[in-house]
Amino acid sequence: MTMKQQYFQVPSKDITSLYFHPDGKKLLVTSKTSGLLMYSLISNKRPFAFRADNFSPIRGVISKDGELIVGASFEGKVALWKNHQDKPIAICQGHSAPINDMAIHYKAGCIMTASNDKCIKLWDQNLKFIKSFTAHSSQVTACAFDQNGKIAISGDASGTILLWDFYEPEKGPVWDFHMCQNRKDPIKSIDIDSNGGAFLVLTEKGHLGLFAIRNPEYVIAHPFKAAPFMAKLHPKLPFILCTSYQKDEIIYDATRNSVLFTCQGHENPIIYCAWSHMGDYFATADNNGVVIYWPTPQPPKTAPIVTPRKSTITIEPQPLPLGVISIDILVEELNILTAHVNEYNAKLADQEERVTDISQEYRWQL
Repeated sequence: MTMKQQYFQVPSKDITSLYFHPDGKKLLVTSKTSGLLMYSLISNKRPFAFRADNFSPIRGVISKDGELIVGASFEGKVALWKNHQDKPIAICQGHSAPINDMAIHYKAGCIMTASNDKCIKLWDQNLKFIKSFTAHSSQVTACAFDQNGKIAISGDASGTILLWDFYEPEKGPVWDFHMCQNRKDPIKSIDIDSNGGAFLVLTEKGHLGLFAIRNPEYVIAHPFKAAPFMAKLHPKLPFILCTSYQKDEIIYDATRNSVLFTCQGHENPIIYCAWSHMGDYFATADNNGVVIYWPTPQPPKTAPIVTPRKSTITIEPQPLPLGVISIDILVEELNILTAHVNEYNAKLADQEERVTDISQEYRWQL
């Protein structure tokens, strides 16, 4: 698909994350060696750089009012800058190991960091420590907030996903799930939709799953020919933005279970992507330091079907062709289904045993 796009080059090339400014006119690009770079999307001005000593940023986020920039680093540090000030106003050693991911909750005014030290920590917007969550048994690789509630979701290097209450992390996880039952597949990214109804999980090996939060069961598994490298949920629509080493950006419709758009603009593998807060733009970055931002395409409109007044019409459903799903994904889905069936059978056997015991006790009393 051809769309109007604009791009810029980050000289250091080592981009680790993208984050849109709330006004939609700027983009925060995190570079491991260059710092956190604020690019204007409406002018050709040089980016403003936020840096700190011995600080190799992995993630960067922006406060809701756009006045504070928070960065998390490979050294386990968390730093806070005021907008247009190159020196941090606060910095702390948040973790004893590298930080892998970070999220910000606008309504609660808190920040979450996930680290290789198997710990998640919560901070206020002044970097004052609040609480920690220590239920993971391996390196925590991804985390996300439900912006409308008090749910946090995190994933680790073993492929385990935990859902928990970030107001009361000491109570432990509310729900847990292992993404791939028969093999280790670290969680690469987690994203929660703006309504808090579903969340998206991507693993290192490219397994993509969409879950309902209230009833955590698979909704989709990816039908892509190439495993996605990064995936993000649209903030308002049921769209998923996926990137892969095939240099394509794919917008996937989760409700229709189909690919809506395929965009091509990069000459190198794409390593990160992000939606703007309103969802009207998205940005992608490749491993050569090229960042492209695009207007979000409008979904195709379906023409109404006009029929004679007394006639009827039947439209047969068109399921997704199995040929676009890899054998590995089908086998994995079958293994997960088998595990669920075995679990239900075990519970049923326990219930039957209890009923038998109760009936025997009742007969003895008679």
